Amino acid sequence: MIFRLLIAIVLIALGFFLIRRLRLHLRQDKKNKLEQNNQYQETICCKQCGLRLPKSEAIEKNGVFYCSEEHTEK
Repeated sequence: MIFRLLIAIVLIALGFFLIRRLRLHLRQDKKNKLEQNNQYQETICCKQCGLRLPKSEAIEKNGVFYCSEEHTEK
């Protein structure tokens, strides 16, 4: 009787451990996918010199993108 009780306790503890581990693994996978999605940014070409750069770093003037303030003045 005690042997069966010990086996039941061990199985329940193992079940909790495996479920906890699985949930942690799923959270890390979701976090990694979000990081991968944010890794790539839209790029544009400078109208003046043709340099490719991320759109977030470009300077927009009159709907045209440039790589620096100097190129917007020319």
